Amino acid sequence: MPSFYFLNLTAISVGGEMLTLPPTIFSGPETMLDSGTAFSYLPPTAYSALRMMTNLHSTGRIFHFSESQACLPFVENEDDSEVVIIGNMQHLTFNVVYDVGNSQIGFGPNGCS
Repeated sequence: MPSFYFLNLTAISVGGEMLTLPPTIFSGPETMLDSGTAFSYLPPTAYSALRMMTNLHSTGRIFHFSESQACLPFVENEDDSEVVIIGNMQHLTFNVVYDVGNSQIGFGPNGCS
């Protein structure tokens, strides 16, 4: 899939707190960075750990519809072997630079707020 950007995902942290995950959770499926997909798709093991985080509301990636309804912009894959997708909702707080000629991608602070 030459038109997609893949990376080696090794861990996920939220507000500086690392998710407790088996070290091999991201070693099987590839991880695709996709600015055309809104939500991120995670293996069930990672998704469950993310949902259990207590500091999710401080990350700025929770969308509140009312006092009792909110949306976490992540989706649980069917199983741990499916491709992981990092969607554009997670790109918003970064400047993302695509160097197509050199097949590289870079991230920096101060993206959209």
